[in-house]
Amino acid sequence: MSQKISIIIPVYNLEEYIAKCLDSVIKQTYTNLEIIIIDNNSSDNTLEICKKYAQKDKRIKIFSQPIKGASNARNLGLENATGDYIGFVDGDDYIDENMYQLMVDALTEFNTDFVICNAYIITPKETKVRIQFNQEKVGKVLTGNDIFENIFSKSGVIWNTLTRRKTIEDLMFAANIGYGEDQLFLFESLKRIQTAVILDKPLYYYLCSREGSVVFSKPNKDSLGFLVVTDEVTNFLLENNLAASAISRAVTSALEILQKFTINYDNPYFEEHLNKIKLLFKKFTLSNSITFFKDKSYSFKKKIIYWVLKISPRLLLFLRTIYKSIKK
Repeated sequence: MSQKISIIIPVYNLEEYIAKCLDSVIKQTYTNLEIIIIDNNSSDNTLEICKKYAQKDKRIKIFSQPIKGASNARNLGLENATGDYIGFVDGDDYIDENMYQLMVDALTEFNTDFVICNAYIITPKETKVRIQFNQEKVGKVLTGNDIFENIFSKSGVIWNTLTRRKTIEDLMFAANIGYGEDQLFLFESLKRIQTAVILDKPLYYYLCSREGSVVFSKPNKDSLGFLVVTDEVTNFLLENNLAASAISRAVTSALEILQKFTINYDNPYFEEHLNKIKLLFKKFTLSNSITFFKDKSYSFKKKIIYWVLKISPRLLLFLRTIYKSIKK
């Protein structure tokens, strides 16, 4: 009998998106699925829509989580998962019909604990591939530092992954983190696994422009917490002689935060965010920087952004403002 996959889907007020998401999951060519939906006390028709799908497909299990937050919802999903593998899908996204078949095939072929696929980013203006993986490492078994160098330095999310459940049975999402919990969970997962493989084909469709999305929320204490998590994981990477990976992860996280601001942003957390980013980049030594610049797996653009961030996050905001003005 084929291995069972538990797919955990947290939902909150997603009545416009959840049907497309669930259609893409139940129509998977890989059918041995346990679809766990965690409703975060939705006030729209999300729960009713999910219940209608559950009536048609017995693989769907619905749980209610009165405490809001993706971390609490995913933890409830993990507690109730019985599959051999664990996967995550966000309720406003959707997936390729062959996603889990191809991922299971990779897990079986390489006898590995973990597989990550690429994804499409969907915006109102364009659709583009999310990650530029090192092609020399695609389709090969990764171990040790290679896992962090080629996976964690490129991605800080868990919705495009599939993990052997027994390797993360004791792992939960940090409920006190409202933004960036993906990054920390992925980081802790990769510390537990022995082997991993990259499936470069984009199989996940990530809708990044939805109103109310955490990524595009206003800067607050949660986004400050995201930088604290980034600081913790970069310390680990530096301690394990993974300077290039640490810098890459820091650049990606800083850009995600800075996109929330303009140069004269009127927000009580503005200066605190800039100071945390400044301290984050201050820790990287000249030797760390040289290691990063010599690494050919990182783009020239990312290296220039690192150099500017090293000088001043405020300078990057200023240059970004000029660039956007010219582009208009």
